[in-house]
Amino acid sequence: MSDPRKNLEQILGSPEFAPNIVVNRLIPAAEGSYVPFPADLDERIAGALRSRGIERIYTHQGEVWE
Repeated sequence: MSDPRKNLEQILGSPEFAPNIVVNRLIPAAEGSYVPFPADLDERIAGALRSRGIERIYTHQGEVWE
């Protein structure tokens, strides 16, 4: 697996990407906010997600679904 910090350092030092970066800051981790699967989500999709241990979606994903 690649090292995220090393990847970030490469991006920040890249002449191609660095000029396009406006802000570089560390945001502290926070607990996610979740909602149940939408009622009209195809059960095949919901089942596939559940089979991977995903029992709900993030709030922002639910907002987009509405």
